[in-house]
Amino acid sequence: MTKLLYYIIGILVAVGGVACGREEPAAPEPVTPARKTVLVYMPWSAGEGTTTGSLYDHFLRNIADIERAIVAEGTLGGTRLLVAIANDYHHLDLIEVSYAGGVCRRDTLLAYTSPQYSSGQWLVTLFNQVATTAPASTYALIVGAHGTGWLPPGSRPHRSRAFGGRTASTQADVTTLAAAIAASRLRHLQFVCFDDCYMANVETAYALREVTDRLIASTSEVMDAGLPYADAWPHLYDEPDYRAVCDLFLQFYNRYRMPYGTLSVIDCTVMDSLAAAMLAANDAVDGSAPEGVQALDGFGKTVFYDMGDYVARACGDAAAAAAVKAALDRAVVATCCTPALYSVYLDTYDRTFFVNTTCGLTISDPTVNEAALPTLRSTAWWQATHR
Repeated sequence: MTKLLYYIIGILVAVGGVACGREEPAAPEPVTPARKTVLVYMPWSAGEGTTTGSLYDHFLRNIADIERAIVAEGTLGGTRLLVAIANDYHHLDLIEVSYAGGVCRRDTLLAYTSPQYSSGQWLVTLFNQVATTAPASTYALIVGAHGTGWLPPGSRPHRSRAFGGRTASTQADVTTLAAAIAASRLRHLQFVCFDDCYMANVETAYALREVTDRLIASTSEVMDAGLPYADAWPHLYDEPDYRAVCDLFLQFYNRYRMPYGTLSVIDCTVMDSLAAAMLAANDAVDGSAPEGVQALDGFGKTVFYDMGDYVARACGDAAAAAAVKAALDRAVVATCCTPALYSVYLDTYDRTFFVNTTCGLTISDPTVNEAALPTLRSTAWWQATHR
């Protein structure tokens, strides 16, 4: 074999080696899991093709307040913060808020077109993207939107919705949310915080019992300002101090120009025990709303009754009623309420009503509201608490 032939073979081998190397993609850089990732989900809060009822400007203030709290803390600790926010019906951005050098920075990670707000599969896709982008050992979810508890999308005791916007296409059912969390890589959450109206009801807490430890929500309407994040964020991003969150919420709304608000923290891990106690109590309850039971909404026909007051007035079995109260005391980790609450649905001069009693959780069992009746008995809570 000539020297020239050896030379040509050597060149071919070298080129072949380089070509083979290019066909093998470089391994992606591993992402070190965070201790915790918080997703703030702010879907489009109006309707398709309209801005009527949009909370977008308030959401921007909420995000700015969170950033202000981060700067004041001087750290995000071991937490990553992602925000999924829609600036109109057709667009939603997934943003990461990071902190360095005394300032917060927002980086858009993905831009979604035509998000399917009511679709469980779309929520799974979003949640999986969060888990891929910001993997963590613990996840938590804050939802900013309109809300009316367990009621399904499109329900209308006046202008109600499950949670989301003002039309069915922008609303998701709490059972859809629960299924999406379970089916996604998030699996289970430290807490779900609904910065929405009417979400602290036993039907919602029971529906979420397998996918979150805690539910933070209001039994009643939430003013547009929402949660006071500048005060509350330091007690949420690391190891939550739920009592402090409620205390700061009450302090904020006691001095706010619209001094009306209530907030509860519910232990969803004890919902089965509460359901068992309620099942026994229902043997001594006829299902109607007793005279004077505390209503916590402003609908013409009440949907959300204070659960503690309802059971105390409706249950003729003292031992069974006491068992429900004991279970409620375990379930409601913390709660607060201003002396009066506001409801846009009230047909009164100032649209307010006084709160005589509240345990921090509502129930819809005795409602006669036509918007609630078709689906009330199909809720998992109803089925678990009625023979």
